[in-house]
Amino acid sequence: MNENLKLGFKYLGISILAISMSKLGDYLINGVNPFKMMPLDREIQSGYVQPSKLEIKLEDLNNDGSNETLMKYDGKLYLLKIDKQENPIIQPYKIIPAQIVPQ
Repeated sequence: MNENLKLGFKYLGISILAISMSKLGDYLINGVNPFKMMPLDREIQSGYVQPSKLEIKLEDLNNDGSNETLMKYDGKLYLLKIDKQENPIIQPYKIIPAQIVPQ
């Protein structure tokens, strides 16, 4: 086998190992589960959310020291909340900038 080809396979193997270890490191150190990935948008039944248009993040919108769970779908903003029975609620919201009123 050509030496350059052997060297290429060696680098490929090291690269695959490094990527695998970085995913494992994320899981062990940061608690990021590599198996909880957003699926691809193939064969989604009509009437269901397309994962590629969905974003979920945490942010302290009202500056009270606690994060709110936010969802953005197809450019529209929503709060993800739970009701008293712990069922999920999706509530649209908008941010209105603070007004400066001269005195």
